[in-house]
Amino acid sequence: MTLRKLNILIILFLAIGSCNTVQEEKKESTANKIPIPQPMDGTKFFDYNSIEYFKIEISGSEVEDIYKNETKSEIDLLKEGVILGHIPSSISDSDFIYKLTTIGYKKFKIDRSRFGEFDKLFIQKSATNKILTKCKGDVYRDILIFKKDNKVIGTAKICFSCLRNQIRGSRANTFDFGQNGDYTKLAQLLKQ
Repeated sequence: MTLRKLNILIILFLAIGSCNTVQEEKKESTANKIPIPQPMDGTKFFDYNSIEYFKIEISGSEVEDIYKNETKSEIDLLKEGVILGHIPSSISDSDFIYKLTTIGYKKFKIDRSRFGEFDKLFIQKSATNKILTKCKGDVYRDILIFKKDNKVIGTAKICFSCLRNQIRGSRANTFDFGQNGDYTKLAQLLKQ
């Protein structure tokens, strides 16, 4: 019986000792890693010199018709993907821009004198009053295309009804975009 207790104690000490070694190795391996710098509050979403604004006037029943249409043409699929879905899926997926007017969007150019106002909204920040939405489906009627020297560097699809967005191309954290009254400010900016 004593030999059995002694064996149990030895196994217990070995187990405890090996745990400490593993934890020390983990500490050393994380201590030797180089931290990846994260964008900080105040980081602009995009470095641009042109903004194109696209808007579509579409009713709820028209949106429902797009969704329910079972025999969609290529243009119908694009329209559904842009208005209701995830087109563009990435910044490299910018071909859709050239077809926005074909699917019903109207194009407007944002005057450079207003870029400062857009920069105040499209910037990484921490939200103090988080917005929670209970929207059934986003309808992206407003799209902003950010360009630098005629090259698309970012897109922002906005659903003002649901207070939701899809922002592509930014290295900054866009998670808190629209918080603290930004949707209202952006809607006013786009009406000017």
